[in-house]
Amino acid sequence: MNIKKTAVVIAAIVLSETLARANLIDLTPGGFDLTKPLPTVVQDFFGRYGIKDGTMQNLAGANIVNGQPVWSPFTLFNNDHFGLTLNADGTGAEVNWNLIGTGFHSLFVFVESSALIANLYLVPGQEQFVGDGFVEVNGTIPIAATTFTGTDHVPDTGSTLAMLSIAIGILGLYRRVQA
Repeated sequence: MNIKKTAVVIAAIVLSETLARANLIDLTPGGFDLTKPLPTVVQDFFGRYGIKDGTMQNLAGANIVNGQPVWSPFTLFNNDHFGLTLNADGTGAEVNWNLIGTGFHSLFVFVESSALIANLYLVPGQEQFVGDGFVEVNGTIPIAATTFTGTDHVPDTGSTLAMLSIAIGILGLYRRVQA
């Protein structure tokens, strides 16, 4: 009876791990002023850029012109893999991406305003290839530009650790049953 309960708990953990979907994680709630010293998390973000394989780069970017996104021709992708739909007053946007088959995955969404206030969002591991979310600068200032950053380095979303834990748990159960 105890083994059955344990097996059900393990199955529930595995299912919750595979079904869980988180929205974008706001790393700078309320935004930050680009004219002042940058928060540590933003400094770390800019420090990830580089020219070596696996370093972060701009995957797509759009400026907002007359309430519509105008995609940059200077990034790897544009609206063929990314989407951006502004809300009615332009202070927020629904964003989405689909990078399956491209060799890249998304890491961050950087949102800027013409008032030099910006906001930075982290893309959770489960959504780095296909995902969506809502972004804003601070909820009152209109968005002027949005940049999607990423890399071609394959991330580990934590599933390796989860599978290792499950395997160790099963071995422990097997050993108890054998005893």
